[in-house]
Amino acid sequence: MSKTTRRPEGWVIDQRIIGTICISREGKKFTDLVGYTPCINTLTVNSDVKSKTWQPEPPAGYWSRTRGNHCEWVKIIELCWYKNSRANPFHVLEGLKEYWDDPARTNKGWEAPDGIYWICGKKAYSELPKKWKGSCTLGIIRPFFFTLPRTESKLLGAPLFEILNRQKRELKRELPMAGGNQKWKEEEWPAERIIKYYGPSTWANDGSWGYWTPIYLLNRLIRLQAVVEVVSNHTSEALELLVKQHSQMRAFVYQNRLALDYLLAEEGGVCDKYNESECCMEIDDYGETIKGLAAEIKKVAHVPVQKWNSILQASWWDQIFGQGAWWKKLVFFISCSIARIIFLPCLIPCFIRLIRSVVQGMQIA
Repeated sequence: MSKTTRRPEGWVIDQRIIGTICISREGKKFTDLVGYTPCINTLTVNSDVKSKTWQPEPPAGYWSRTRGNHCEWVKIIELCWYKNSRANPFHVLEGLKEYWDDPARTNKGWEAPDGIYWICGKKAYSELPKKWKGSCTLGIIRPFFFTLPRTESKLLGAPLFEILNRQKRELKRELPMAGGNQKWKEEEWPAERIIKYYGPSTWANDGSWGYWTPIYLLNRLIRLQAVVEVVSNHTSEALELLVKQHSQMRAFVYQNRLALDYLLAEEGGVCDKYNESECCMEIDDYGETIKGLAAEIKKVAHVPVQKWNSILQASWWDQIFGQGAWWKKLVFFISCSIARIIFLPCLIPCFIRLIRSVVQGMQIA
């Protein structure tokens, strides 16, 4: 379980919950109010009357991961239920025994175990103050959104875009490997760069939730799009290499056949030597066809690189004025300003006349 994120002021919870087991502390000795969580079973401590009672009744037992002789094993959740109404309900959590044995202590703060928080009303705390007051239970909280550190992105159950670091065999000729070593210009944003730059901020820290949210599905689609393009490019390059190799082998076979016919010319060539009726050799050349299919694969799978441009750098602006015609843009703005100055005096009387007619019509009505 991951480490609990520390925040002294606590985390605000979106909705109130009803706990199963709580600890409640009241009395003049406890001064720091943290909140109240309703629970089915509550261990109530009152410093004024020095009492410690369960309300309405103590829990019937506790869960444990260890399978003993006197427990009921539940196979689905792989936990064992021990029936003991006097035992610590959080027996399996280390560090909580001292709190349950002496819930009125005020010598130090109540620190929650790793990955768990004290939930008190609408707030969750990683550590309760020494003199806390209220009713709290233990639980796990999951924020809707937070930034995931890049160093932890590879630990997720389903990474956004990963590179398989396989051991490369020594080859005379290697295809360019696709991965994270591409260099893009500042305004170019292909699918790989988008998910590498913005993807980590959409994941939960432990990878246990959010896998079926729209953001997750969108990231998976973008990743699939990028992977399909990479695989298609590699497939096309492999086909082109096979075509090249096939052309070389075709020429080599013809050369060998010519050499054999030359050596066996006195005996009538290869055909007369082995008495073969169908001796004509023809190797079809489909190299150009395969190259065309490979080019089509690249064309279909190619995803155009998105480029960020400001409104003044947009293509429609350049189509109107042309590339580099800055003086045309300046003339355009000056012409618009002059037209506004010319037509504005004509429009103002029209608006005044319109307003007067509307007012007069309302008075007559």
